[in-house]
Amino acid sequence: MSTQRLILTAAALIFLCCRPASAQDTTLVYKSGWGTPATFCRPFLADVNSTITSAGFGINANSREYDISTDRVEKYKLTVVTNLGVSIPVYTYNFKQDRFGLAVSTPLHFQTWIDIFEPTTAPVLNTDYNFALIEMKFIQRFQNRWFRNYAVKFIPFYHQSTHLGDELTIYRMEQEISLTRVNVSYNYWELSLWLNEAERKYGKNHSLRLAVMGLLKPNAGWYSVRPQEVRDGDVKLVVEADRPLEFYLQYQLQTGKHRLSNDRWQNVFSVELRNRVKYNYPEYNNESGQWVGKVGTGGSGSWGLNMYYGWRLIPDVIPYNSLGFGIQAYYGVNPHGQFRNQTDYWYVGATMVFE
Repeated sequence: MSTQRLILTAAALIFLCCRPASAQDTTLVYKSGWGTPATFCRPFLADVNSTITSAGFGINANSREYDISTDRVEKYKLTVVTNLGVSIPVYTYNFKQDRFGLAVSTPLHFQTWIDIFEPTTAPVLNTDYNFALIEMKFIQRFQNRWFRNYAVKFIPFYHQSTHLGDELTIYRMEQEISLTRVNVSYNYWELSLWLNEAERKYGKNHSLRLAVMGLLKPNAGWYSVRPQEVRDGDVKLVVEADRPLEFYLQYQLQTGKHRLSNDRWQNVFSVELRNRVKYNYPEYNNESGQWVGKVGTGGSGSWGLNMYYGWRLIPDVIPYNSLGFGIQAYYGVNPHGQFRNQTDYWYVGATMVFE
């Protein structure tokens, strides 16, 4: 996607976010204090790197690199993706008649990718670990039905590390794939801007989020490899991705009452467009019993699209957490750990979420 098209898309979404808000909002009381959750800077449902707890079941593109059943040749496989996340509230302060808000919290989340129908062990394929010591949030609210608020979140130190499942590591060693394991582990910062956030109000609303993340130590890179995890110790197979930044644009629509929603169930559509670094080492395929590495053009940014469409159960008491379910569709760089060297990865499935 060209930069010009991205700018036009962002402008169109900003226009949508500035449309009048619905009058159906449920009254929300802004609370302050230690251990009080903030109502602002909340993740969108299409966020691929989110603290929302979810469990998904669907089909995704298959690869012999992560399929330990050597007799299977399908181009897709059924998998389960779970995400356990929380943003632990430390302190929230709303002031000047709730026109402004500040909050501090600690985010963490763990995502697991499971080959649930593999007949022998149903192995864990990959687990991603993410945590930060602190995230700082700010919001300014307006008494304006065209534009409700803007919010900013900054995380000065965020850590992610990813790990292959044991069965998959053993499989890659037994198959003598040249590259057994890549150590995907890095520290980064993240800056996000929200426009017209819903803030746990359940009337019709258009919201937009823009964000950028970058390596704290660009020279350290996104990943590394140990000589003992490369066949014949040839670490030259792995070339560092030289771009230290990723950025993304998100849009979320929650509806008012219409044919597909009512007082209890709200319709939600969420989409993310993310420019992600494609990792720069070979992608392997088994050709006539021999593993052949395809050297791609990694290291640069590659566009990916994630979409969610579903329903949210409106809680009886605001702002309690809410349950939801829907359909998720993804296309782009494989988001799971060391497989981020693969493009044209896709996933479609049903998802249950807990916000």
